[in-house]
Amino acid sequence: MSRPSIAPLLGLGVLSLVFAHAAEAQKIGPGQGLDPPRDLRVEVGKLLELGWQASFNNYVTVRDQYDLLQQIAPGDGRLTRAYGLVLIRQRKFGDARKEYATVVARDKAITQASGTLFAWKAHIWLAMLTKDYSTAVAEMHRFVQKTRDNDGELAEARTQRIEAARFLGRMYGFLERPAGNAVNATVVGDGHRQLTAEFEDAELTAFNEGRDDVLQRFDAMSAQRNVTRQDTKEKEEQRKKEALVEMKSQREESLARLASFQNDRDEIINEGNASLEQLDQEERPLTAALTQLDRQVGLVQRELLLVENERIHLSGHLEDEDDPILRDRLRANIARLGRLGFRYASDLRVLRQQAGQIAAQRAAVLQRRSAVQSQGNRLLGQLGDSRNQVQKSIKRLNAQLTRLASGPEATGTNSRVLAIGAKARALTTYESLTLEFERQRILDSFK
Repeated sequence: MSRPSIAPLLGLGVLSLVFAHAAEAQKIGPGQGLDPPRDLRVEVGKLLELGWQASFNNYVTVRDQYDLLQQIAPGDGRLTRAYGLVLIRQRKFGDARKEYATVVARDKAITQASGTLFAWKAHIWLAMLTKDYSTAVAEMHRFVQKTRDNDGELAEARTQRIEAARFLGRMYGFLERPAGNAVNATVVGDGHRQLTAEFEDAELTAFNEGRDDVLQRFDAMSAQRNVTRQDTKEKEEQRKKEALVEMKSQREESLARLASFQNDRDEIINEGNASLEQLDQEERPLTAALTQLDRQVGLVQRELLLVENERIHLSGHLEDEDDPILRDRLRANIARLGRLGFRYASDLRVLRQQAGQIAAQRAAVLQRRSAVQSQGNRLLGQLGDSRNQVQKSIKRLNAQLTRLASGPEATGTNSRVLAIGAKARALTTYESLTLEFERQRILDSFK
């Protein structure tokens, strides 16, 4: 949804005030009522007070106040000058030019008291500020010619004419140097010759002083800018050299680290193989002992089985034998075989116990062997990851070195250099309008 315009409301407000003033005038008879100069001074004071704070809202309000004042006191040049001051404060320089152009076109005589001297300076200054240099040159020449007219007090006020010449000298100094290529040198040169031809000696001296002041200040700031830029450039170049040295050093370290990876890998492998060989040496006799014990267990088991079978066989004969003598012999053999079987069983338990102990020792060795292999693989993996990171770092450093070496040369231009340059090229560095003084003079003119 679009916002409703406030222009109609402001227009109504202005009309209401106009009608109110008209109605008040009808009610008041001759010689009665308000003092117009005093009331106008109050209204102009409001205009200046509102306009002295730069903002869009204030600008709109001031514009409406100015419209009202023009209806109350049409043709009063002081209102135009006051509004021009406000426009300068509001940085509406193009609009301010129009107002002051009206003042200098309307007022024939240039006087300090009437404010037309300030108006002419503002008129020329605003043309310079808005870079309308050709117009500024023409208006400066016209201004000097008007100061020779007998209608204005500047025709006889020598001090004011000298000060005006100094102001024009500063303007020409700005055109010759800070404005640079933005202004036609031929126009400036011709204007300079025509202008100075009108001057008396004292005016010419003041003109040259104003011009030389601008040129000297501009040259000083230009020199300061050049020194600052050169110093900044040297520092930038030094930082670039230091950065190149640092990057090359980092790259050399990375290349050396990359070359050491093969040695580190060989060292890990060799240490791992040495540990595995030592563990193999521990494991081999244990494996041989287990093998030997397995054979012994097998032999004892076979002998135990033979003894047990023989004992069972003799026990069967004992049941079938009737001869007492043979039965005694069978019983004796069966008892012998029982004792022999018991010894075999005891030996078998001992062998199996020994085999269990040796197997546990062998399992511990094999576990240590597996841990060595795992650790070796882990270290090799970490080494590979580190190698990849170093390769990426080398690639990045090479790219940075290429960019830094092939990049643009140091210019020495930084924010400070730019600020000095901007100040050196700004008209306000060499000439500013005395807005506060003129504001008070306009207010005093209504007393």
